[in-house]
Amino acid sequence: MITFVCFLWPGKRNYKPAHVNQLANAVHYFYPRPHKFVCVTNQVAGFNELVTQVPMPSRAERLGTLAAPQGRDFPSSFRRMWLFSDEAIALGDTLFQMDVDSMVVGDLRPLVDYMPDQDFIGWRPAKCWGKETRIAGGTWRLRAGSHTRLWDEFESNPMGWIRHARVRRWNGSDQAQISLYFDEREKCKIWQKDCGIHGAQEGVFQWNYPPPGAKIVHCNGDEKHFGQSKLWMDAYNKAFANPSERTIDDFFEDEYDNPDSPRHPPATLA
Repeated sequence: MITFVCFLWPGKRNYKPAHVNQLANAVHYFYPRPHKFVCVTNQVAGFNELVTQVPMPSRAERLGTLAAPQGRDFPSSFRRMWLFSDEAIALGDTLFQMDVDSMVVGDLRPLVDYMPDQDFIGWRPAKCWGKETRIAGGTWRLRAGSHTRLWDEFESNPMGWIRHARVRRWNGSDQAQISLYFDEREKCKIWQKDCGIHGAQEGVFQWNYPPPGAKIVHCNGDEKHFGQSKLWMDAYNKAFANPSERTIDDFFEDEYDNPDSPRHPPATLA
């Protein structure tokens, strides 16, 4: 069974349990198979019944003191590398990492089912940040217990690996380490370019609607979809913040089931 995983810790972007709940609600709707949704966090209140809370492991928490190499204005997500540890096997057989600020807007089954024999599947954003072959940190799939070398080596010498990634021109925190690992030490498969994952740098805040086949829209960067007045984002937030059959139907009918929309209504998930 697949386990969708996100992390929540205090920081300048001020993510809340309500944001985790919204993501869990959308995953629950767009992945109509048995699954778990786990939030790794030290917060204990404010989560809905779809979210399983797992305390932040002390080994992951220690990495929270490391700043992103690009400076304090950039998020430091080294904690998420704990998913490559032996300990993370406790979360499930297959882990699907997601940013809290992701928007799930389409059927997730093709992403989960893609090349099931592979231990790791990564996403390569359309827009380059540093090297073109980077693997983004916001969405990836991992067979739990595989590639533990990535965690073990980084945990034993984090500053050394951070410096090495900078020398090799890999940007970011955890995504730099993942990109470095799968460039120098192992090779991995990547979701196809038309897999339906999109990043903020593709102009998502100027879209009237997500493009055909969209499944995950990342709001990486300073601007987030939470509280947006943009019509489709506002409808999405209302539908999945406090979901009911009516609000979700309204989201599709008002925003996607119209002549200008490329999307299909939710019946396609049947």
